[in-house]
Amino acid sequence: MKTDIASRGIFHEGSNYVHVYWWSIRVGLSKTVVNTFGGGIAIAGIWVPEPVVSKIVAPLGAVMGICPGGIVFNSTPPIAYYWGAEFQ
Repeated sequence: MKTDIASRGIFHEGSNYVHVYWWSIRVGLSKTVVNTFGGGIAIAGIWVPEPVVSKIVAPLGAVMGICPGGIVFNSTPPIAYYWGAEFQ
């Protein structure tokens, strides 16, 4: 894992994951997944529809086809309610 200051400022591919906490679900989507899939994304059995991903990516200043890095967001079930989106 890189820890130097130069590596912190660049976007990363990221990874796909779903972490379940008592307060929410944290979903990570890799850059490839966001850029490739527009119709819908299935991750670990949880269906994240494209309109939800578009709403998450838009505030980050990215377009799904040219998203600069993986994204991660928190969601209070159902997944349509998200908060805390950021790049990985």
